[in-house]
Amino acid sequence: MSWFHPYDQSNYKYNLSIIRLVHFLGIAFLVNFYVGSQNAALRWGRDCIIETGRWSLQIFAFGAVLSEVGTVAFVIYAPCLLLKNAFNVGAVLLTALVAIVLANCKRRNGATSGTSAIAQSVVL
Repeated sequence: MSWFHPYDQSNYKYNLSIIRLVHFLGIAFLVNFYVGSQNAALRWGRDCIIETGRWSLQIFAFGAVLSEVGTVAFVIYAPCLLLKNAFNVGAVLLTALVAIVLANCKRRNGATSGTSAIAQSVVL
């Protein structure tokens, strides 16, 4: 029955056991069945993920800075779990906001997708 156990107790290393796999597939099936693709929350989340992907280097750098700020704040102030979670949720929302602002600035400046104004002037 060791293959049925959720984790390997000898090494405390979590593996993908059959129970965890069935649970994951069950949740995926329920979400697929009950949540429609036209759900407003999913559309908003999809748009944020797409915009974040379009600005991946900038978002990565911003995330690295937020990570360091959070680490220093957690070490200095040692907040409770609720404040740590609030900081993490705020960091995710702030990252999505930065991606949306970057996309809006790009649209306002009139640059086409995939090429910058400098690249366009070199081509012309």
